Order: sequence, then C-alpha cells, then structure tokens
Amino acid sequence: MKKLLTLTILLLMACSLMAETEYDLKFKYTADSETKNNCKIVTNGQIVVGDKNMPMNTTFDGIQTSKVIEITKDKTDKIIYKCDFKDITSNEQKTAEKVAPKTIGVEVNEKGKIFNILDEKGKVTQTIKEGTGTFPEKPVKVGETWENTVALNGICLKAKSTLKEVNEVEGEKIAVIISEIDTPIDISSLMQLMGVSNAALGAYDQMEMAGYTRGTTEFNFNIDKGVMIKEQSQNTIWIEGSLYGMTVMQGQFEVKSTISAK
Repeated sequence: MKKLLTLTILLLMACSLMAETEYDLKFKYTADSETKNNCKIVTNGQIVVGDKNMPMNTTFDGIQTSKVIEITKDKTDKIIYKCDFKDITSNEQKTAEKVAPKTIGVEVNEKGKIFNILDEKGKVTQTIKEGTGTFPEKPVKVGETWENTVALNGICLKAKSTLKEVNEVEGEKIAVIISEIDTPIDISSLMQLMGVSNAALGAYDQMEMAGYTRGTTEFNFNIDKGVMIKEQSQNTIWIEGSLYGMTVMQGQFEVKSTISAK
C-alpha cells in the first residue's frame, strides 16, 4: 500500500512538472535535408450549377518529398516541396493526365510562417503578407492556445491551436497539437488542390467566388528533432459562385487528409 501511494505521488508530481514545462515549438531545418511523407487526401461532395448536380469525389494518394535548398542569414528557410501523386481518381474516372506532378517552393521560417510561394524555377508567384507561423513565437505550456496560420494541403488557413499534450516516446518529446479551423478559404487554391480546371466549371472565370471551411486538424510533432510526424484533418468546405449578383453555383465537400512520415 505504501509503495502504491509513493508511486501515485511521483506520478502526480511528474504530471505537474510536465504541465508547468514550457516548450519552444519550432522546425529544425538543416541544409540539404530531405524528408518523405505519405500523403492522402480524400474529397467527397458535389457542385450544383443550375439544375445540374456534379459529384466531385477525388482521391490523391502519393509521396510528398521536401528538401531544404537554402538557409538564409535572416533564418528564412527555403524549402522545395515535390508532390508526386501515384494514384489520382475523380468521379470514378482516372484523371492522372489532368493533374501532373509538380514542384513548388516556399520561403518559411522555423516557426512555420510562410513568406513567399515559388514556382519550379524559384520565382515568387505569391507573397503572404499576413498571418503567423504554425507555432507561437513564445514557448507554451500544455493546455495553452494561440492563434496562427496553418498551411493545410497547400492552402493557408487561419486557425486556433492548442498544445494538448506532450508524451515521451523512446526518449523523445512528441507534442500533440489540435488546430480548430473556422475561416474563409481561397477558392483558386482549393480548385487547384482538387484538380478542377477553369474550363470544367464553365463560367468559373466570370464568377465571383466565395468559400468557407470549418474543421479540426491534429498534428504530432517531434520537439527534439523539430519535424512533423503526422498530420490528420477533417474539414467541411462550402463554396458559392455568383454571376451578375445572382447565385448560380453552390458546393459542399467533406475533406479528409492524412500526411505521415514515410
């Protein structure tokens, strides 16, 4: 009985110390380092245009390769992401020819803040003027929450994240971070992610598009190594298109994704 009481007290003390510990969450990039992740994104939903109902069911299943090509003096890390999707399906038809593998790059710091999006030749195609990184600027304790921007499947979204817990796994500290997303979404990025061309939507170029997303993402992050181990998300997306002030298109999708270290 005495041993059990002692063990209980030690366990409570350990939990208390872990709760009070501050963790400086950040990526630890090294020059020429390369990581490979299994990437699967499943989208189920539909778009209604007039009296036409178009199912939009897609599956992206492939390998995402990330390589650090430069670490600048101001600690802005340039990373090249190469996405090779080995199996792509849409509306129960093979559409691999419609979504060619591509290489994009980002300029991002150790906190996960994205500054620029780059094309295959390193040219800036988009500058991100607002937003924060995935991680807070200051160290946080278990249970603390911060507002941030997450890059989810290639789309930047505003989120509210919480350090849910930190576990010891084989001598390394693994953080579990929960991000709640409830924000407008960039439609152009969404369409590219789904492999939908402008031509496929007919009057898409002339439409005024609006979108919204709500969902939850769980990140498993190795604090000691500074690398993401796994990312799981489930989101609902709503889109609406109007032409000359009239709503002519509506859509709703359920998107589930899993990205994990290979």
